[in-house]
Amino acid sequence: YVRFESNGERLTTVPTYGPTTVELWFRVPAGTTTSGVLYAYQSAAVDGANPASGNWVPALYVGADGYLRGEFWTGMVEPITSKTKVNDGGWHHVVLSAPYQLQQTLYLDNAMVGTTGAPTGTEAVTGFLGAGTTRNWPAVSGDVSFFKGNIAEFAFYTTALTAADVDSH
Repeated sequence: YVRFESNGERLTTVPTYGPTTVELWFRVPAGTTTSGVLYAYQSAAVDGANPASGNWVPALYVGADGYLRGEFWTGMVEPITSKTKVNDGGWHHVVLSAPYQLQQTLYLDNAMVGTTGAPTGTEAVTGFLGAGTTRNWPAVSGDVSFFKGNIAEFAFYTTALTAADVDSH
């Protein structure tokens, strides 16, 4: 696993027009009260506390309130939000999956959390693990959020995982 303190890792994996899934394991230190991005994609680099200009999507993040949120860009800021807090010091498995032109689904610890609309394209072309712009998204503690915790077994798929697939991972 990778332990994050205050910087993110740049990736080349971002959602495009087609089915997409992001999967990973994460652990947030118990009682953490700052938001932290697990996976984001945006049109500009993460630059310290300076938010990106252009497009940004914190696709998976833990809010300052301790709840997990997930959404590939749909044209509106309406992330799916977990019903239980994840800032408990335990490991959690998360999957955000979206079939082509169909609603996306968020899973937490192999249980479906909820669904939201189909993703749409953006100008966001660079992915980040452990960091991202969060300005104007719910329950964030700043314009940029760095994940402070552990991330393991990150996977990006150009297919949609089904509930059965998620259950077998």
